[in-house]
Amino acid sequence: QFRAMLTAVEDRDLDAGALDYDRLKISQAWNKLYKSLKAQGAVDSVVEIVKNHEKNYWRVVDARNMIAHASCVGVWRQDHDYLVFAPFESDGPGQMAVIRQPLEAIEQSTKWARAFAALADRIMRSRGY
Repeated sequence: QFRAMLTAVEDRDLDAGALDYDRLKISQAWNKLYKSLKAQGAVDSVVEIVKNHEKNYWRVVDARNMIAHASCVGVWRQDHDYLVFAPFESDGPGQMAVIRQPLEAIEQSTKWARAFAALADRIMRSRGY
């Protein structure tokens, strides 16, 4: 959704943006988005809203990556306020990593994702997408 919004702000076809931005690093994407918003004449309040979303993104990115790139294998037995994930990572010879993530972090990540999706949708609709 982020890359689609960036493509819409640049007033480009979505298929072209999908090809161009398929492997764009997220920090580069945020910078490109700010430049594009300013080039398109976005008012300061819109840029500030986007900056606030970016600031919050960096707070929830670890939980988001865990949700997206690892398998949730259950609840931590010692403390049910944590979910346990199994990313495809080695934790030493013959050992695979297991990582616990606080439910609160998962909830914050989900809240951020919903708010950002609403922002991206508003921006894309305002651009005619």
